[in-house]
Amino acid sequence: MALSHRADGRGALRWAADVWVTSVSAVLEESVVLQHADRGVQRAEDVARHSAHDAAHHARDIERIVAHADPPTKS
Repeated sequence: MALSHRADGRGALRWAADVWVTSVSAVLEESVVLQHADRGVQRAEDVARHSAHDAAHHARDIERIVAHADPPTKS
């Protein structure tokens, strides 16, 4: 996707989600397995589950930050 599609925060989030879904779909289809230095063998399903779980926490953090942020000033 072109950079212009990521001009605002929501566009960036949508783009990132779309790329994540495409990537996860591809590695699930290929049954990719990773060797993590601390966690050992991780299947694509494991990595996707952990990433999705972390994303939910980050989304809540962002919502709290935005709710308490000062509105942007016009230059």
